[in-house]
Amino acid sequence: MLSDNSGERRPTISDVSRCYRLLLGREVENVAVAGQQIVASKTVGDLFERIWHSQESARYRIGESFRSVPALLSESEAKDAARPEQLDQLWARTIDTWARRGFGSYYQWLGRNEVRFDGRNPKWNIEHALDSGEAEASELLEYCRRHGRTIEATDKVAVFGAEAFRLGAVLAPRVGQYLHLEVVPRDLEFGSQALAFRGHTNALGMMVADLRGGNEQFDLFYTVSALQYAPPPMIADLLRISLESLRPGGFLVCQLPCQLHGYSFDLDTHLSEGGRDPMGEIHALAQREVFAILEAGDAVALGVVPDGRVGPLGISFTFIARKRD
Repeated sequence: MLSDNSGERRPTISDVSRCYRLLLGREVENVAVAGQQIVASKTVGDLFERIWHSQESARYRIGESFRSVPALLSESEAKDAARPEQLDQLWARTIDTWARRGFGSYYQWLGRNEVRFDGRNPKWNIEHALDSGEAEASELLEYCRRHGRTIEATDKVAVFGAEAFRLGAVLAPRVGQYLHLEVVPRDLEFGSQALAFRGHTNALGMMVADLRGGNEQFDLFYTVSALQYAPPPMIADLLRISLESLRPGGFLVCQLPCQLHGYSFDLDTHLSEGGRDPMGEIHALAQREVFAILEAGDAVALGVVPDGRVGPLGISFTFIARKRD
């Protein structure tokens, strides 16, 4: 569009027409509309930005993206189901990796791009961490509202992910108990201190591996940007455990990629450590496998929402499901 380095000159009708075709997928209505765009834009760059950020352009890009999904969604799956001893090995190895390195390079690339806590005083760290979870907690509450789930004062809510305690600032005051499931010990300790500092005595922290004990029961289980860092058999196991832990009528809201470009997973190769990214991994689970786990867990899918949480790496969805009464 601006290959001739002309972004700083005044726009012309031709520029408006090109922007409309590129960013809106249609022709400009008439000369008068083109004139309005020219008057409102000092430069060609301004014109491009103005149309790019319009609601019509956003809707057009969404439509084009949806048309691309069927061709790209060649879902991946593990070649073999994990035997119990292999699943134990996957859990132990993955938890050890998370404890030593967190989620690795992909987590840093896809992360929230926040100012980290180093060099700040403890009070600032606590306030910043809890405040950063407000937008995500609000998104979860909107998912619940949209699908007819009211958060009750007697509910027990479990959240899994790196720094899962962040959502407690919004959720803990609304529920009977808030359980933040962490992946590394420092987040467990920091989260407990942060929520206690805010006076949330109904908040409890726990390592996610402890879920395998089967002693927890909750009304809502939420996980975003976490399951994708576990190998597919472990993702499936975590989903099964979360469904088993849900009370009848409980809600599951989880995000995970169902397709990653160029991705494949072989259990034997993974367990032998061949071809693993030493800086961290990201994995996918096919939609049909997710639906099969929901059905086996006596749950019904209420919504499947493309969420873009893995960016250009693949296609990710947020699944909203309800456990049958």
